Amino acid sequence: MKATANIAVWWDMKDCPIPEGYEAGQVRSSLEAAFKEQGYSGPVSITAYGDQTQTPDHILKGLLSTEVSVAHTKSGFGEMATSESSSCYNDDHIRSGGR
Repeated sequence: MKATANIAVWWDMKDCPIPEGYEAGQVRSSLEAAFKEQGYSGPVSITAYGDQTQTPDHILKGLLSTEVSVAHTKSGFGEMATSESSSCYNDDHIRSGGR
């Protein structure tokens, strides 16, 4: 399958932290490669949500250096699934990490 579309990623950094051994600067390229592998292409918009007062500076700098938007939410504000992106959690492919 091949499809071209605007791709938006809403990323809950608390519930889905950067995996051990990965650099924050690898997030965009990893996601874009996964979309391409699945046959999707198009501009990718990534927004990372979380309590940015608890996010180390090197992670914030790594994300921002690759044009990942960073949105601050209060610690304990609630699960991201309650926000506008809750439908993404209903996709088995996304929950499995694209495997």
